[in-house]
Amino acid sequence: MCHNYQSVLENSSIIVSFIIINYKTPDLTNNCIESIIQNVRNIPYEIVVVDNNSEDNSITKIREKYNTIVLIESHENLGFGRANNLGAEYAQGKFLFLLNSDTIVKNNPLEWFIKFYESNSNVGAIGSYLHDGEGKYTLSGGKTYSIKKYLKIALRGILRITSTKYEVPCEEKPQKVDYVIGADLFIRKQLFHSIGGFDPNIFMYFEDVELCKRLTDEGFQNYIIPGPDIIHFVKSSSTSQFARVYNTASLMYCIRKNTGSFKFRLFQFIYLLLKLPILLRLSSFKKEWEYISSIYKYKKYLVN
Repeated sequence: MCHNYQSVLENSSIIVSFIIINYKTPDLTNNCIESIIQNVRNIPYEIVVVDNNSEDNSITKIREKYNTIVLIESHENLGFGRANNLGAEYAQGKFLFLLNSDTIVKNNPLEWFIKFYESNSNVGAIGSYLHDGEGKYTLSGGKTYSIKKYLKIALRGILRITSTKYEVPCEEKPQKVDYVIGADLFIRKQLFHSIGGFDPNIFMYFEDVELCKRLTDEGFQNYIIPGPDIIHFVKSSSTSQFARVYNTASLMYCIRKNTGSFKFRLFQFIYLLLKLPILLRLSSFKKEWEYISSIYKYKKYLVN
């Protein structure tokens, strides 16, 4: 295989399209953009920012500071997946690099990603070993969703068994993974479009896992690789209760897509029983009920 990424630089003025979704985080977005400008060299790229109808000063703050980027103004909050799909429609690069607004690029990740693509076959999505800026590894990818996996997680919660969410240990070598987290997901644009992009029914969360599952089902392999140095300020752009509810709703939707009706209903019932003890937290009963009820009312949180 070719180990020189120069081969993909031919016949195209733009090789990589960075896609960043902004929702009321203009300072984070500008910091992310600045880190790209300061660190990416020798590879033609563009930066595409999709503003998810922030209804604040995001557009002004981003445009005033960076007037050469592609800035797309959505007239509704599309959520994460559909906003990235929109950005991909405008992207001119051969590759897409989806970055969260709460990430900072510390070196030139494109060299590593493109070299890896050129040196391996059947590559789907690639991500890096993300960290928090203080040397602590943060979630970068892992095993896909399954009934067995999430029943075990719920049971551990009842038994108060502490477990790490970092499913893939940080190692100085490429690792095959079921999914790459959407905070830094690198993929060929043609492949992204051919697989159908992100599922438009998912408003937020699990869209990256679901996309990678489809890639795997089509015979592609997803990887996390060493080399790129990217900080991810986890939870800087979302709220806890919102994340809990939409995570659960999207999980239910994804499992339902791949499970028969009876088996899915049985899973919902057992999962609900395992979650019921949290209602004993009377001081936050309303929030906990909203969270638990999303197990059955998951369609309420999907895109109509």
